[in-house]
Amino acid sequence: MAANEGADGHEAAYDPMKDPTRKPHRSNDSGWKYGYWLSPPSRESVVCNLCGKITTRGIKRHKEHLAGCGGDATG
Repeated sequence: MAANEGADGHEAAYDPMKDPTRKPHRSNDSGWKYGYWLSPPSRESVVCNLCGKITTRGIKRHKEHLAGCGGDATG
């Protein structure tokens, strides 16, 4: 079985949440458990794993979105 095949023998669907190029390699920031870059190499837009909302200006605003607080992001 090939690495990209599913259990039923068909090719597995692409999942951007599991794509290693969409998250930083050496970041210890816990915010990356709940988001990924929309379109690398641009690192400004982060997509929320929970609701699909796209926040701009990086991981700080994404974490404010998750918390539902802060002046820089809206819930």
